[in-house]
Amino acid sequence: GGAAGAIPPLVGWAAVTGELSWAAWVLFAIIFIWTPPHFWPLAMLIQEDYARVGVPMLPVVNGDRLTAQQIFLYTLALLPTSLLLIYPCGVVGWGY
Repeated sequence: GGAAGAIPPLVGWAAVTGELSWAAWVLFAIIFIWTPPHFWPLAMLIQEDYARVGVPMLPVVNGDRLTAQQIFLYTLALLPTSLLLIYPCGVVGWGY
């Protein structure tokens, strides 16, 4: 789901500019990296439901502790990735 959900910025960028610059790929990367730490806390809330129907979500398979560690690591990766829009891409200012 991460790649499929991250494609819309590429489509929008290409539609407006007619090309895919590095900034468009950074937007893709931001959403791709953001998806797991966004979804896993929600999955932690209803992990019993996932377990009951046999869906192998990370909290079900590996528990809350490992899931929380993964959320933290993905969040750490997300911070520098999002700053790429400031430098070197230069498409947003420091207020971003």
